[in-house]
Amino acid sequence: MDWFRRRADAPRLAADELPTEIVRPPPRPPTLPEWVLAGARATLDGSTLVPVLNFLAFGTLAREAGLSFGEMLIVGAGVWWMSAQVVLAHGIAQGAMLAPTALSVLLASIPLLPMVVSVLPLFGARDRRRFALPIAQAISTVPWSMAQQRLPLLPEAARLPFFSGYAMAFMTFSLAAGAIGHQAAAALPPLVTALLVFILPMHLLFNAAGSARSATPWLAIAIGAVAAPLLEPVLKDFTLIGVGLVGGTLAFATVRLWRRILPPEVP
Repeated sequence: MDWFRRRADAPRLAADELPTEIVRPPPRPPTLPEWVLAGARATLDGSTLVPVLNFLAFGTLAREAGLSFGEMLIVGAGVWWMSAQVVLAHGIAQGAMLAPTALSVLLASIPLLPMVVSVLPLFGARDRRRFALPIAQAISTVPWSMAQQRLPLLPEAARLPFFSGYAMAFMTFSLAAGAIGHQAAAALPPLVTALLVFILPMHLLFNAAGSARSATPWLAIAIGAVAAPLLEPVLKDFTLIGVGLVGGTLAFATVRLWRRILPPEVP
């Protein structure tokens, strides 16, 4: 009886006086679907706006090149690298042979190689073995930049689902924009259609020039612009490859010769 009396007389704490760790349970870690959803939400930060708008122009370009709606979606999802997509659309529009067009697309996609090589180590060994091909397929400039910034901050088990959510959402938005551009091209005035077709190659051109860290890329672009109409009647289906080789080789040789003639001054 004394024990029951002591329990009844013991002071009781109010609800707001209870320790927080008792009232609130510890937070649970996010589940895999929640990480996928978090990756999809990350595409809404504004970094994907310009690439998605580029796909709007690509849809118009694909229609003008003669690609059907389904072919545009297959090219958009299968090639994925915008420069290579433009090269492929150009080859189809010109009626070029398969071999030179495929080689041009391959050469245009070379910048993806270092991106894929630098992103794969961010995933666990098991994920790399099982999902290396889907990860590589989803890589472009924006997903690569996101992966470099955000994936190292996440637990290793969360990186693949987060990246998957981001890549799927980004590809969905891009292909939807391409579909809108493809379908709207028929209803747009010819001047607007021509402007959209013109904007995408110009954007890629200035983007390549803007990322140049020396005079060589600028000189290669200038030589290529001059050489393209001159080589077109001779090379025909191999014009893109030839212009790239001629422009790049002449620019590299010119810059090296210039540096030998006028070496930089040493302070």
